Amino acid sequence: MDILTYALAKKNGGGGEGGSAVEDAVTKKYLMNTLQGYDKTLVKKDMTDTTATLEEGKFYVWDTMTTLNVTAPTTGIIVFRFKSGSRATNLTVNNIVMPDNFNVVANRVYDITITYGYASVESWAV
Repeated sequence: MDILTYALAKKNGGGGEGGSAVEDAVTKKYLMNTLQGYDKTLVKKDMTDTTATLEEGKFYVWDTMTTLNVTAPTTGIIVFRFKSGSRATNLTVNNIVMPDNFNVVANRVYDITITYGYASVESWAV
């Protein structure tokens, strides 16, 4: 499954219900503009994959994680997502400059975009 199909399915509640064709087209256009340079490969990771070396041009997705240790290159663009459960995920990101005062808190989803060695973080409540 490519990243656009995945994002649209998630937006529409996982089964396609909800969004209109216009909303889906806008979401797809937004994602395509955001992800220029990606090979648009979605890499689903298992909860047992607590350590990973990320590759540029990919979007990695974990479910709820207690511990996550990732290493990323300082070239290109990488995006990864994980959920922090009732206890905050213990996150280690190697080789990457994270935002000042960044802390993972419980019961949130995190999208971390790494652009040439520098991370930006978005999160929202579960």
